[in-house]
Amino acid sequence: MVTSTRLVMRSPYNTAETTSEEVDGVSMEVFRVSAYYKAPHGLGVLDLAAACPTGGVLFTNNVISWHVPRRMTPLVDGSFEIREMHMGINGRRLDGSQMAARGYTLSATDFHIIIEIPVGSPDGHYKSHAPDYQYHFTYIVEPMLEVLWRTKVTRDDIGYKVLFPITTPLILQALHVQENTVPESRLFSVVLGTLLHDVVLRNITFFTSVLTVEESNARGFTIQEHRHSNGTKSISVVVPFDADIVLKDASEIIDTKCHLVPAYLLCISFSDVTELFTSAES
Repeated sequence: MVTSTRLVMRSPYNTAETTSEEVDGVSMEVFRVSAYYKAPHGLGVLDLAAACPTGGVLFTNNVISWHVPRRMTPLVDGSFEIREMHMGINGRRLDGSQMAARGYTLSATDFHIIIEIPVGSPDGHYKSHAPDYQYHFTYIVEPMLEVLWRTKVTRDDIGYKVLFPITTPLILQALHVQENTVPESRLFSVVLGTLLHDVVLRNITFFTSVLTVEESNARGFTIQEHRHSNGTKSISVVVPFDADIVLKDASEIIDTKCHLVPAYLLCISFSDVTELFTSAES
């Protein structure tokens, strides 16, 4: 694309015109072109290059470390100095106080520029997953890096800006069942949690029937969501002892035991709908 002041070259990754290269241990996708133009002295040639990282991410102790080559050889040749270095989130630059408040760091070694982000920082978000019917989550964040290099021989300034979406590996989250039943109240009370906001309860399987949340509440049970300040939630189920879905063991008249074994069908409400099951016994 050509405007009156700019020439823009764009290419998808993994085309015949792009190459995969490793720069100081970081995988990069590189796009090189030569632009020919008419000049007063004849035909001019301008060599252009774009380099986007596809790797360089490490996860250690709930911290995301993003490594970008300090010497971006597809873009910078010869000796150079870093004139400016900034980080941001979702395309918006952050100042030092904002970074400190979030626990972000931006540093440089002899080989890499490193951005560190704690897992769970407020600029990212969690997503639920349920491989093999086990509850997991991932954390997703999109940091931005801006660098200004100056070559020492030609004194050219080279600006670089890259946004890099990062998703952590699956993190297993055990679901817990809290038993709050008080026999004197003659009410089963069970709490399931904790869950992320993208998980919804679809139905509950009892001994004799499968009931939706609406059907359960209509029959006098109490199914509620409890949202917590950190964005998670729990689900509580309250069922009377005398409900017809409660299994009663009356081997002796004076010793009647009531049993409730609900199995929850939970659904992750994103574009890729995934179901997961868990159960609680009371």
